[in-house]
Amino acid sequence: ESGVELEVDPERLRRAVINVVNNAVQAMEDHDGDYKRLRIKSRKRDGRFEIVVKDNGPGMSEESLTRIFEPLYSTKGFGVGLGVPIVKGIMVKHHGGVEYRSVPGKGTTVVLWLPA
Repeated sequence: ESGVELEVDPERLRRAVINVVNNAVQAMEDHDGDYKRLRIKSRKRDGRFEIVVKDNGPGMSEESLTRIFEPLYSTKGFGVGLGVPIVKGIMVKHHGGVEYRSVPGKGTTVVLWLPA
């Protein structure tokens, strides 16, 4: 247990977490690897409460990482490309943020954070 108590809009925060988890699962489905792994954890770090979602899917290119927050940008063949900007908006409204780190061929880590 992190011992952190936060005032959040539970429905919006749930929507942000589900969106990130769904994106990770979809990315792994599109990847050829035999062993698919999704890790979700929470932690208190550097004055922040973080929800970390890590997958071992195909990862994203540097170009995709620089464009991921643009509305209508998507690397998928479906959807409208609003998921990541919506997640960012939800986190910013909670005075937090979202960070993406990715290595092509290795996977992606998403950190949703809120001030602790």
